[in-house]
Amino acid sequence: MKKNQELVFELRHSNGFANCILLGDLPNVSDIHFITDSNFDYRIELKELHQNNSMTHISDYNSNANNLSAFKINTLNRNVGFTIHPSSKLYTNKNVSVSYIEHDSVFLVSVKMVDISNSSPPPSPPPGGDCFYENGVRMCNDIK
Repeated sequence: MKKNQELVFELRHSNGFANCILLGDLPNVSDIHFITDSNFDYRIELKELHQNNSMTHISDYNSNANNLSAFKINTLNRNVGFTIHPSSKLYTNKNVSVSYIEHDSVFLVSVKMVDISNSSPPPSPPPGGDCFYENGVRMCNDIK
């Protein structure tokens, strides 16, 4: 992703919410400020991309009780990227908007995420019971 650009995409439940965003055009040593907001719980995982295209873990940041997060890292001569991992509302897709800007030598990444489906996860089976699918219909047994 290039500076002064916005990226909009959908995280899909069907592919395990796969995503990875690489931040480009960073000076060798600079601070990057992250601000994230969402209507679901999530974890941001920072990664370093190496020249052989392998990635290593840098750190994780979890949303707070209000689904917000703010943190700062230093690039330390690293190519930095991140992934978004929802940790609630796991049955629905998410809309994501990422803005990456530089102003007066300050780098800011703003991530806004919204759960977009009004569907809810399947209900739990009755106490002592189990559920299964038959011809695409969810059936539950109450075992006593």
